[in-house]
Amino acid sequence: EVQTLQADVSALKQTIDALKTPPEVQTLQADVSALKQTIDALKTPPEVQTLQADVSALRQTIDALKAPTTPPEPPTPPPSPEELFFLPEPQGVFITNERTKIPAQIKQALNVSGIEKYLAANPSDASKKFQRLLNNHSRDVKKFVDKLRLSEPDESELSEVITTKYFKLFHRTIFDNLLVAIRRGLKDSEKFYLGLLAEVNRYLSRCGIYSVNMKSGKQAETEDYENITPQIVKTDDKSLSGTISDIERLPYRINYLDEFGEQKFLQYAGVASIYKAV
Repeated sequence: EVQTLQADVSALKQTIDALKTPPEVQTLQADVSALKQTIDALKTPPEVQTLQADVSALRQTIDALKAPTTPPEPPTPPPSPEELFFLPEPQGVFITNERTKIPAQIKQALNVSGIEKYLAANPSDASKKFQRLLNNHSRDVKKFVDKLRLSEPDESELSEVITTKYFKLFHRTIFDNLLVAIRRGLKDSEKFYLGLLAEVNRYLSRCGIYSVNMKSGKQAETEDYENITPQIVKTDDKSLSGTISDIERLPYRINYLDEFGEQKFLQYAGVASIYKAV
């Protein structure tokens, strides 16, 4: 009964409040509120509202300009041809003075499957020419492996004697022909030749071969002349005289042990063009 009485009291209070504010007054209050909004809008013409929005946008722009910004990093330049061909020097020597390990090391040169698969997956007239070069190289390596006699050299001379013969297998076909053809082909069909070069680089590294890190665009030094066969390019610009203009083939090397057990290297000279002022 108390709860019911409380509800009745609440309802009666709401009725009293409504009676205190007649409908006419409620309507007038609503009209006054609407008029106030109209007056506020008239106080700020559309032109002023537009200017206020512009000012707000400009302030945001100024704040953004004042804020410290990190300058964009310059684009990474593409690698130079010599960087693409460069092979780092491995640790130690490829062919040691241990007779039992030499055959397995030399047979690394017979594994050209990576290059063959790449050429087969990219058929073209160029890939056929490279396949013929690869066949010639594989034939020469197989002859060398079949005729290899490890009983003749003294044990202290094994590394030097066998490495010298082994390294010559790469001179004519790989260094003089295949690598030079890739270097020239990069200008015409970059995607094909880059993929082929990657496979050839993996093969040479596996065979213990590395290259000298030479750079074009700099003055040739005494050491550079010791590593390359220079090709002279005449120029009337004296400031370019002696500058390496282009490297057709990097110098390639392989390490061996001499008769005293000291590590040395064999080198096949590279080919580079050097400016000469005339």
